[in-house]
Amino acid sequence: MADDLQGAVCAELEWDPAVDTSRVRVDVRGTRVVLAGAGNSYAEKCRVVGSVRAIRGVDEVLDDLTVEVLDEDRCSDALLLETVRVALRLNVLVASSIEVRVGDGWVTLLGTVAARYQRDEAERTVRRVRGVRGLTSEVTVAPFESRTALLDPAPAIAAAIRRRRDVRADEVTIVANGEIVTVAGTVESDHQRAAVLETAWKAPGVVGVIDRLGVRNAGGPAAGAPDLDPTEGSASRRACGRLGRLAEQLRADVDEVSEIRTRVLFVTTADLLLALREAFTDADLREGVGD
Repeated sequence: MADDLQGAVCAELEWDPAVDTSRVRVDVRGTRVVLAGAGNSYAEKCRVVGSVRAIRGVDEVLDDLTVEVLDEDRCSDALLLETVRVALRLNVLVASSIEVRVGDGWVTLLGTVAARYQRDEAERTVRRVRGVRGLTSEVTVAPFESRTALLDPAPAIAAAIRRRRDVRADEVTIVANGEIVTVAGTVESDHQRAAVLETAWKAPGVVGVIDRLGVRNAGGPAAGAPDLDPTEGSASRRACGRLGRLAEQLRADVDEVSEIRTRVLFVTTADLLLALREAFTDADLREGVGD
């Protein structure tokens, strides 16, 4: 199984003319793929990760790829900052409220936008700029006042998911609590998970989406982040447990908050904690891969 998946991943990357496979290393264990090596650009790095996640049989991708910008694409932070600003201004889908910082080729986006797609579009734009080594997005989403918020967006989100042919809507449940939507259930891949979350974010008035989706393992049950005991195992495993519990507590407390910006802050902080948890989970899993 692992050899078949290794071959499929390598074949898919070789098939893409935009990827320099000579610098990418692939390690497969079960349904987990570890990517290492370097990309010639941040766009290439993101393309590699996205392609691997879309492969049938891949349940998890651990991204250890770095970016080594080609000599002809290198530039100063000042020039890169101006280039990114121009690229964002030229994209009609990017909000003018987004601010940019650059340090050692790493781009940070800040500010507030009216809808999630504006943040996503800004990130997509930056990924394609020459000289970018990495990207951090600290852009937050505020209510979209130009669209009438739905009293209960859950039915509309569920209907939108049913319209998609790439997702089994009968295994996904939507629960809305004001402007915060919780998406739960089971999907077949990370690609389907992203499709469901993107659909939920499009609903009018939604400012936060809590992801409780599990990805079904090939031939097994749905797999989400492991429920780790914060007092047992390695330092990485203990950190996973603590961060997960903090995130769940914030998600539970958001129901008691009425002020919308505070609710957004709760959800955003919970998402950041879960992102950190995933990083520590990756570290713990890599220890297993190296065993």
